[in-house]
Amino acid sequence: MAHQIRDYPRGGGQDPRGMKLLRRDPQGRKVEEWPKDSTIPSDVAKILLGIKFNKRKAVASCFLAAEEVARNLGLNLSWEEDYALGAYLLSCLVKAGYYRLFNILRSKYKKEYALEVAKKAVQELAEYDPCTSFKPFSPWKQGIDEAGHRLVTPSFPQLKKTVWVPDEREFRKKKKRGEKDIEMSKEMLSAMSGKVGDFVIGSQLQGQAVVWQSDGSVKIKPELDISVWVKAVNKLETNAYRINQRLLNAVLANEKIWLTPTDETLEAEFESLKKRLVRRRSGAIWDTLSKENRTYEYLAELVSKQKEQDKARRDQELEPHPDGHKQRYVSDDQWDAHKAFWRKWYENQTARQAVEENYEDFIRVKGRAEDIGDRSFYQRAFVDYRGRLYLNKSIVHYQGGDFSRAIIEFADGKKLRKADRQYLWIHLANTRGIKGDQVTKEIVARNQAKEFIKWGSDPVKTFKEWSNKADDPWQCIRACIELVELEKNPNYKSTLIAEIDQSTSCLQHVALLSGNEALADRVNLGDEYNDIYQEIGDSMRELLDEGVTEQHRRKIIKTALVPWTYGGNAFTACQEYHKSNIPFLKGMDSSARLSFAHRVIKHIKKELKGAVDFNSHVEALLQHRFDNTRERNAIWGTPSQFSVYCYKQQTTEKREYVWNGKGKGRPDTPKLTAWKPMRAVKINKIKTAFAPNFVHSVDASVMHFLLANAPKDQNYVTIHDAIGTHLRDIDEARKQFAHWFYTIYSRFHPYLMAFEGVHEAIAEPREAFVSKQLLQKVKNPLHMMG
Repeated sequence: MAHQIRDYPRGGGQDPRGMKLLRRDPQGRKVEEWPKDSTIPSDVAKILLGIKFNKRKAVASCFLAAEEVARNLGLNLSWEEDYALGAYLLSCLVKAGYYRLFNILRSKYKKEYALEVAKKAVQELAEYDPCTSFKPFSPWKQGIDEAGHRLVTPSFPQLKKTVWVPDEREFRKKKKRGEKDIEMSKEMLSAMSGKVGDFVIGSQLQGQAVVWQSDGSVKIKPELDISVWVKAVNKLETNAYRINQRLLNAVLANEKIWLTPTDETLEAEFESLKKRLVRRRSGAIWDTLSKENRTYEYLAELVSKQKEQDKARRDQELEPHPDGHKQRYVSDDQWDAHKAFWRKWYENQTARQAVEENYEDFIRVKGRAEDIGDRSFYQRAFVDYRGRLYLNKSIVHYQGGDFSRAIIEFADGKKLRKADRQYLWIHLANTRGIKGDQVTKEIVARNQAKEFIKWGSDPVKTFKEWSNKADDPWQCIRACIELVELEKNPNYKSTLIAEIDQSTSCLQHVALLSGNEALADRVNLGDEYNDIYQEIGDSMRELLDEGVTEQHRRKIIKTALVPWTYGGNAFTACQEYHKSNIPFLKGMDSSARLSFAHRVIKHIKKELKGAVDFNSHVEALLQHRFDNTRERNAIWGTPSQFSVYCYKQQTTEKREYVWNGKGKGRPDTPKLTAWKPMRAVKINKIKTAFAPNFVHSVDASVMHFLLANAPKDQNYVTIHDAIGTHLRDIDEARKQFAHWFYTIYSRFHPYLMAFEGVHEAIAEPREAFVSKQLLQKVKNPLHMMG
């Protein structure tokens, strides 16, 4: 691999641009060739071979490879340089014989490339995982750490020069006027601490910053405080995790039974489409073609010619030939038939790719879990431009999919008190798919104790039972294993990460921000428990007519509604439907799933008109800002002192070639298409993205306050609107969350913070948005969290 990077063997020609970028010296100057003792090619090779590219889209892989290499080498590149470097690195991987490009769409008429492994040996290499460490990370003290990791990931697409990097003011506050340093002699310090040697420069004494003087005495400065959101990130990074060995061993015991890289329905659909492609057709729209050419394959060739002709006429500023013109290759009816067929084809390939990616993710998590073994580890955290906290740059992390969430646990356990057991039953109920309030969930779960113990005692033997019955099968079986351990030993220290989450958090925020009491009651800010997912699922006539079970009706709606509240759409829901094991969905082909997802989203919008109206109202407020200021991007502050910078720039098409082997005597170099951000702004994109991003930022502030003020002896890991913690600490986590949720709306006003300077657009006082009656509900939430 290093040989390919250093020399890029070829029959002549100029050095690729990506190679020239790698050869820059530390000052950024061009170097004609690497010194013989340069380790850069070997260093880059290790990075590349440590990244698993299998089934990843080629353009995304370009930027991933360039980002990691540039970060490690300290290169400061432009967007186009990132793209060129990434294309070169992918070419090297293919030249070395480790990967090859393939067309996801499996069509010669439309191409979208991904990578697949060409040599299995590359899969056996340990995956590069720089954001997981076996020792704690240093707290964040600047926007980019020593390894080049960003604390805040920017919105996309935007120019690199507009990306916000937090400055030093986020990490420290100036000393208040009148505050003085406290001077303390060596003897005084020794008397207080017992040992002077216990302290080092910059350590903390009773919450104060200790700075050593040359004579051995110290100055104790008033505490240098940091922003709430930075404190939250640092607290999240103190969590020590490990891999649950019982679940891992069960997975390794019989690897063939767990997951397959294909979906039978989708594979059958693909075989059918391949036959339809070359089968001779009949009917009026085919009569103009000779009998042997009445196929979708031949029609696709005619459409390609038609597109070329139409483009040529557009270039000459001529009108296209009308339907039926003698120089026209295809009629409008033929064009419609062509589009209908290939839409099904491409939807099928997209669905198959989603299933394969889900399988690859399972394999990656399993492989990394094996590498980690039983060692404790820590993870680097980040926030996105809305303030959301993430751990997703690590391979195995609690914010991942069902399997990743199940196999990771806290490194240190806590013994349970009698009252803590109820939370294990509630956690089992949540992962099993049992609905109801907390009391109902606990009772139903306890009644299924024998089944849970049976599953946890032998996960391999009972796989078909729990994998089909549980909503979150991996997390469910992990909880079953914990139950078995507690049944064996009441003094067992539980390491399970148990989760509590808000009941549709986005809609709860929308209800408060819009003063919608009816919606507040529907999303559990009232005195009575409601299950809005079940409620909407039970009101969808199609699901009832098709005999979909109550449990699956709820899950179908939840799968679509949760991402929809944060800006998702039918396509987003359909991608998740492709991964689902619900029989009703698995019986559909890809096109039917997408059509069904559109119907689900339409039904959700009808049921949640208040949320739709809120989005429109917020868009109008943003338009008011655009009309009355020169601002063309969405920038606002949040209660937790985080600054949101939302950019949505227009883009232009850029292409790079990647070497993909030799074809018919000459290199095959397919073109990859990416979209470069420009200076011009996409106003409509910013407007439609603003409402969900605004709610994201308010929701994130709650978690910032929760983590920043969490007790040192309690571990919290957040997943957007959910909190994972020890079973012993769930009650405290619930109280803390409710406290900070109430604080956000009683002490701050997210609306006014976001729309500072346009108060005339909001004529009503703060009480009009969050009424005392609504605040009282938030102060005493009975069912806010599940």
